[in-house]
Amino acid sequence: MAEGEDPMAPPEGLRGKRRKIRRRGFTLVEILVVTALLALLAAVILPRLSFGVSDPHTALQRALWAAVELASGGMPLRLRMAEGTLVAEVRTPRSPDAPPGAEEDRWSPVPLAEPLPGRGWGGEGPCIVGSDGAVSPWSVTAPDGTTYVVAVTGRVYPQESSPKN
Repeated sequence: MAEGEDPMAPPEGLRGKRRKIRRRGFTLVEILVVTALLALLAAVILPRLSFGVSDPHTALQRALWAAVELASGGMPLRLRMAEGTLVAEVRTPRSPDAPPGAEEDRWSPVPLAEPLPGRGWGGEGPCIVGSDGAVSPWSVTAPDGTTYVVAVTGRVYPQESSPKN
């Protein structure tokens, strides 16, 4: 062993062979780490992307549940379709000092936590959501032409499978 050499260094022959071997591709550990990171990223991102995309039945049910939740605060809510979108309104009572019949109740728009996506929705008349969660029966047409019935219980059914009362 020559002076100044590292006693722990491999012999010259092994060092030379190691330099000549070229590494091609990836190791199994590297591939597993990258796959795990991609799976974790997909698990976080995909539910957020698909949340906004739902069928009309689910979207209508979510909007109705949001309306029931809002009405449970003690103020009845009116739902109606205007220009192809769902409008939720809360009743503003007339002033107590107004003479009877001088002024009608007013409805003020309120935002829903789960509004209906897109335009092209239709409905027959308004739907009243009571503070007890009861809903007046209502017929709603989705942009794809499917008609849904809103039952008194607050459940949404496609027209052909609506429960017989």
